Amino acid sequence: MSIDNETLFECLNEEDFNDFTLFEKVLNKIMASGDKSAFKTVLKKIQFSFLANGDSYRTRVLEKILSKVQDLPIEEILSISSDSLVGNYFALCWISKKEPVINEKTATKYIQTINNLEHLQDVCCFGFPFSDQVLLQLAGEIENLDPNVLKQLSFTAKFLFQLDLLHKSRSMVESFRRIFYATGTPEDILRSNLISALFNKDLKQFSFVLTKFGGPQVNREEDLLNNYFEIWKYLEKLTLPVYYNSDNLRYNGVIFNDNFYFLKYQGIDGIERILFPFDQAPLENIRSIYDPVAMTYYSPNETYGRLKLERIYSFKETETVEKPSIEAITAVKSMTEDEIDDKIRKILEDPNRCPHSPVEVTDIFTQCLYVNNRDDLRWAGIISKGRSFGNLTSQQLTHQVVKACFSPVQIVILVYVNKIQHEALCEFIKLCEFHAKNYCVIDERSLARLFMAYKIF
Repeated sequence: MSIDNETLFECLNEEDFNDFTLFEKVLNKIMASGDKSAFKTVLKKIQFSFLANGDSYRTRVLEKILSKVQDLPIEEILSISSDSLVGNYFALCWISKKEPVINEKTATKYIQTINNLEHLQDVCCFGFPFSDQVLLQLAGEIENLDPNVLKQLSFTAKFLFQLDLLHKSRSMVESFRRIFYATGTPEDILRSNLISALFNKDLKQFSFVLTKFGGPQVNREEDLLNNYFEIWKYLEKLTLPVYYNSDNLRYNGVIFNDNFYFLKYQGIDGIERILFPFDQAPLENIRSIYDPVAMTYYSPNETYGRLKLERIYSFKETETVEKPSIEAITAVKSMTEDEIDDKIRKILEDPNRCPHSPVEVTDIFTQCLYVNNRDDLRWAGIISKGRSFGNLTSQQLTHQVVKACFSPVQIVILVYVNKIQHEALCEFIKLCEFHAKNYCVIDERSLARLFMAYKIF
């Protein structure tokens, strides 16, 4: 006997959906029937269980729904999800998976989505269960947008930041600065100037704008130290995208503050000092770092070791490409060492091409690699292994790595497009770490993402 959807919902209580298996069966039945009104009903019916259970349950629910309707157009997604709390969660999950980068082309989709959700306050209250974050990367072209659209874009960006859905980076903060500047309102222009002052380490301008909003005067570094938490609260009230996490500090010979707030530290002389957002200082001059969460100082250990490709400033655009295309992977796997080198040099804007020979230290020996930011220029050696190396061995690799480790390079980068033996990879890592070198390993998928990001193909 076949049970219709209306009868099914009359038999089910909200608590019944604590059983995830039951939810799956109900969802499968509704999707098979094609009844959109029933789909909306189940989104409302599951609300109790969705809120009563933890993030693991919520994530499973959203992923299950997403698997069923991920190919629907945005209009249909909003029609079934706008008027329920679980539907609002699903709509945010859908748009963040569909468009992982917010730029001039995708911003309107985010605005359309946010404008149609009726439970935004509740979503902010209960938080979002996903750890995947969206990149906010807006260029100067947004100044040409309609003022009403800019206002909506500003609200959308602030909401996503509050929900912790935005990837926190300088690019995100710069995008906020552009939005504030583009709206043209006096308050937003001041907000834009406040961000610029922090970027430029202009304490005088920062203090001038902050006092305009009723904040404390900070004419000296001591004022920043004395009002450390008060300034944070003022910036939050102004809806600036301030953030600080000790995980965003990097220690490659320098300490780099990849946070949009001040780093407080003690020098080797014991005197407290301030490091501006996205600024760096020699690690040898630092004794301890202040943790604002624990409210205490701690001593950092300088770290050498693996650098992720997208965290290298010269290759930072790689993070905009989540998955490489099959065509890009096929292309890089067919490249010779010279072809790989030429394309990497193009990205680095390094014209010094050297032919491969036994006397060369590495295939690319460059001083054009930026690591933490545009001020952090390093010597790097790049070892590339193209299509002729079908299964890279220690014998084929180690002699080059040894040369690189005994050279002045600070970073050793290994690029290969086919397979590599475990022994060869382990030998590479051990040599780099023994000689206190930073290193990066780029396989065919990472290389394809790199070349796609910089439109090399």
